[in-house]
Amino acid sequence: MSENALPISLERFREILTYHPYHFWGQANNTTEGLIVRSNCNTLVTEYAWQADDAVGRSEIREALVTAGRRLFEYLNYRVGKCYVDKILQYAQPYDARQHYIRPIDGSGRWLALNVGEGYIQAIGTEARTLLGSPSVTYTDSDGDGVTDTATVTVATSVTDTSEIAVYFAAADRLNSAPVSERWQIDPKQVSISGGTATIVMPSWVLVRPIQFEGIGVGQIDPNDTTLATNNFAQTVDVYRRYTDPTGTTTSTAQAMLIWETDPPYNLVPCITCSTAPTYDPYAFDPAAEAYAIARAVIRDPRRGEIALGQAVYDSTNDRFVGVDWSACKPPDRVVIRYRAGAERDEVTSQITYGGSWDVIVARLAMAELAQKVCACDMANRELHTWQKDLSLISGANDELYRITDRDLECPFGTRRGHIYAWKQVKNLVMSRGFAIG
Repeated sequence: MSENALPISLERFREILTYHPYHFWGQANNTTEGLIVRSNCNTLVTEYAWQADDAVGRSEIREALVTAGRRLFEYLNYRVGKCYVDKILQYAQPYDARQHYIRPIDGSGRWLALNVGEGYIQAIGTEARTLLGSPSVTYTDSDGDGVTDTATVTVATSVTDTSEIAVYFAAADRLNSAPVSERWQIDPKQVSISGGTATIVMPSWVLVRPIQFEGIGVGQIDPNDTTLATNNFAQTVDVYRRYTDPTGTTTSTAQAMLIWETDPPYNLVPCITCSTAPTYDPYAFDPAAEAYAIARAVIRDPRRGEIALGQAVYDSTNDRFVGVDWSACKPPDRVVIRYRAGAERDEVTSQITYGGSWDVIVARLAMAELAQKVCACDMANRELHTWQKDLSLISGANDELYRITDRDLECPFGTRRGHIYAWKQVKNLVMSRGFAIG
């Protein structure tokens, strides 16, 4: 599950902020022109704010990006970027509370469908990772300017979809050998696959071992010193196939899971007597017990979030799923659905009618969410200052005064320039839901 996934990578945020790439990632030296830190206030960005003097770190920027993604989701009713979700929903019910479905079929003769409460559903299934290998990293100076700037790895694979290739820091480079997660993924990357070999190219400045950024007294890291002896840069990485797995056969891995509650004792023909009913846990007559069954699902309308589903059993002999009719029993009470959702970041370049320039929108909204400055006096800090400016400010005669429209003051994100910019970009992209009154 990755509901805390960054809507854009930290490196993409850095590009939009126009910050020095090496300095942003804590790297510099005192001899190479272009890498030297030349002012007291334009220092290196640290991992945490407490490591710097009144300046945000990369950790705080990550939190601001996550917050920006959540605020957009709350307003738009769909997510931005790839996100895996497990959601518990009420099973499909008729509008009239006095009625219930007696078969898992809708008026058109298809499987019953329900709305998952968000749009842009991309795939049904669980998040899965398969390790392809842990190749060594080769560092080079690709443009001949005397600074190591490129990292390359190759790994054998049968994967043909480059979007499924994901690169992570090795366990030894992660804090406390933490398990693989979004936190340790390396982005951006360029992936090409040819002849069963994936070649992955990354900017070298994103490959400092995360464990080197922990603790107090973290000094500058020389980007030209990429040898193993310095212990600063990753020497190997873990390459995974990261994909949506629709083949799960258990209640914890299946595309969906149906849930039944037990019936009160006055029911003379309780569901537990049905031959198609699953087993209740822990006891069939316990009011707190529940029964579970796997289900299969299909996306009926990806943009509106309509998903049809039906109970199923897995036929291991023939390696296939077979639908189950619960009509001799009773409808499930709830359903757990597992899926990947999120509007693609490059929608606007894919000629999709409803799309947004999500990278810039997310970045500027995140800038507005940051409470402090990035330690800089150059263009990057001016860029950050621009989008952090509170446009609702009204003060004394010797201070700055602003006047914005009443409509802008009602911006649901806030009144900083980044808030208002994001709102103006997305207010016509919101996915509203209607209802009918009979």
